[in-house]
Amino acid sequence: MIDALVPFLPLAKVLGAFGVMLLGLRLRQPLWLSVLAGGLALALMFGLAPLSWLKVSAASVIQRETCFLVVILALILFLSEVLDKSGQTARLMQAASGFLRDPRLRLAFFPALVGFLPMPGGAVFSAPLVRDMADGLGLARRDTALVNYWFRHLWELCWPLYPGIILASALAGVPLARLVLYTLPCIGLCMALGWVFIMRPAVAHLGDAGSPQQAPRDLAAALWNGLPMLVAIVGGLGLEVGMTLCAPGWPFELGIMAALAWPSSAPWPRTAWGRASWPGCCARPSCISWWRWCCRS
Repeated sequence: MIDALVPFLPLAKVLGAFGVMLLGLRLRQPLWLSVLAGGLALALMFGLAPLSWLKVSAASVIQRETCFLVVILALILFLSEVLDKSGQTARLMQAASGFLRDPRLRLAFFPALVGFLPMPGGAVFSAPLVRDMADGLGLARRDTALVNYWFRHLWELCWPLYPGIILASALAGVPLARLVLYTLPCIGLCMALGWVFIMRPAVAHLGDAGSPQQAPRDLAAALWNGLPMLVAIVGGLGLEVGMTLCAPGWPFELGIMAALAWPSSAPWPRTAWGRASWPGCCARPSCISWWRWCCRS
């Protein structure tokens, strides 16, 4: 009986480490401290000495993947701050309200759109958009975070750019196209579950009133105001796929970083919709000038 349970011991240890993290969060400890405690507990359960754990932790800090993650998160936060400080997020919400009359659709649309780009920290990219909409609807912070998380990760079950889908295809020996076809119905199921159990209770206080202000449907304005975000998403997808096909030896994170950095520093032309439009303000010599301009505003 005991021998039959031996193969499950590694899984039990991993679950125990997650339990330590959840316990730390339950005790109102900082997230970094809870994760650190979970890592230490995992190391001890697998027989790793504390000194060896410190060496492994120090080595992981300078790994290529860790450095890429830090840069990508910094670029996401930088671009989100630029969009917020320049008022671009508010203009995008206003333009999108002309096509998505129901505020619940707008809450789900933007995290789902960002979810097409598999990137570390992508939820941070969509969080300001969802937050600005949720503040106008009176949603609780907990519900806002849940909506952002759920609808951003809808595509993980079938989008072929997610590493999990690629890994499942390789391990199962199933062609990627066939695996995507098999998992595609799960998207509708996840949408329905998120709508019934997350979205509907979160916005139950709205009733059927909808949005109090209905903006006109202006496709050109919506595309222009969403251009920086579209460049980051579409450019990230294109560069990621292109580098995977043409330069498989290069890390795909470089494509994501280039797609995130370019909207923040490209000299976009001015627009006829007003001098305050964000792309028109992009005529700055560098990202440092961008940052100074954002801080002054």
